[in-house]
Parts: sequence; C-alpha cells; structure tokens
Amino acid sequence: MSQLRELFHIRPAEPADAAAIRTVYSESWIKTHADPERGLSAPVLRYYVEGPNYQKARRRISEIRRRIQDHRDHPERGQDYVAILDNSIVGYTSPRITKDGTRRVGALYVLPGLQGLGVGRRLLEANLAWHGPDSRVCLNVASNNRRARTFYEHHGFAPTGRMKRARIHGVALPQLEMAWQGIVTA
Repeated sequence: MSQLRELFHIRPAEPADAAAIRTVYSESWIKTHADPERGLSAPVLRYYVEGPNYQKARRRISEIRRRIQDHRDHPERGQDYVAILDNSIVGYTSPRITKDGTRRVGALYVLPGLQGLGVGRRLLEANLAWHGPDSRVCLNVASNNRRARTFYEHHGFAPTGRMKRARIHGVALPQLEMAWQGIVTA
C-alpha cells in the first residue's frame, strides 16, 4: 500500500477532467449500489446514471465542467480535486459550501479496483483541508453502504441522526447524514 501512495498524487481538477471524473463517479456508484435482489442490477443502474444513448452522461459531463470552472472563478464556493495514477484520474472529491452556508464533502469517489488502498483517504484529507480544521463538514452516505460509513467514521465523522430518502427505479435508498466537527485545539 505504501508503494501505491508514492505512485498517485492529488491535484486540483481542471475543466478538461470532467469526462474522466464522470467515469469514476459512474463506475464507483454502480458498483456500490448494485443490488440485483432489489432490482438494482448493474445494467439498470448504468441506464439510470447514463440514460438512453448516453444523454445523461453527456449532460453530467457538462455540469461537472461548469462546476469546476465555477469553483476556479469563485474559490470560496468550492474546489475539485482529482487523484492521478499513471496519468489517469482514479478518484475525485468536490468540497463545497452550499447557499445556506453548510460545508459539504460534496462528492468523494474512487474507482472500485483502487478502493481501500489510500486514495480515498488522501482525497478526504484534501477535502477537509480545503474546509479548514475548525469547520463542521457534512455528507450523506447510503445507510446500507457499511464500507463507506466505516471509512468516514474512521476519519472522525459521526451520524447526525438526519436521514434523507432517495429512490432509484422505485427502490428506496435511505441516506444517512454524517458530520465531521473539525480538529479542536486545546
């Protein structure tokens, strides 16, 4: 694992990274939420994420490109970071501040084959560093995603007790809000 840490690096995202970021998101999201017993097979999820004829994916790439440019133009709103391995984007995170002033992790995704190898930890460190050590930072995680919940708990996040409900093709995906209170210095 320590050898992998030396092979990848984190850098601010550029608008040209949008398609690769969308791919990381799609592959990670599909792998995480695939549950054929509940009717959420990988093809169903891919259709949900990409749409017919890839139209949702193209729209999402444009949205990501605009968000990255907006964060570059207004760095107080957010920042996008990518993890690079062998000149390829293998993970990303997008810390941001919502219009109501809530600090959010925003997104944190790593390609499935590289999860558990330190990429997510380094992305989360960059995310939280952007927010600052005394910040309260929130995120939502699928309540049944034990691996992600354990990852965030290990890094100081705790459930807030607030839940959100998402639906995919009629299947409920409850989401748990978690918060990181920052580093308290004595």
